[in-house]
Amino acid sequence: MDFNQITELPNIAFRFGERTNLSINSNRGEVLPELITESSNIYRLSLAYNPLRKLPEERGNLHQLRALIRANKEGEELPKSFYDLHRLIELDRRGTNLSRAQVEEVKEKLPNCKIWSDYDLI
Repeated sequence: MDFNQITELPNIAFRFGERTNLSINSNRGEVLPELITESSNIYRLSLAYNPLRKLPEERGNLHQLRALIRANKEGEELPKSFYDLHRLIELDRRGTNLSRAQVEEVKEKLPNCKIWSDYDLI
């Protein structure tokens, strides 16, 4: 679903039970449907270069998520539920407004997670 310039991410994209890699890069979506939290098989979620205002607060069934790519100048605070994603091993936040304090918080709460940020791999 990359480079489609869609403004609203369709719910249908999150209804494929076997999908393990979901890439919605370079579109114009500002809001991620809450339905994404029902996608229990997603291992890698790439939301790069979308003007998303926030990630869903509820993590729902995203317990399998291992990699989250969220590169965008808009940036936002990570939801508190993000720290419940204990299987997450990669967070790519390059090009965002992720502060050094947020990077340190992720390192503390998710010690097995490699963080790609504007501060290099930490």
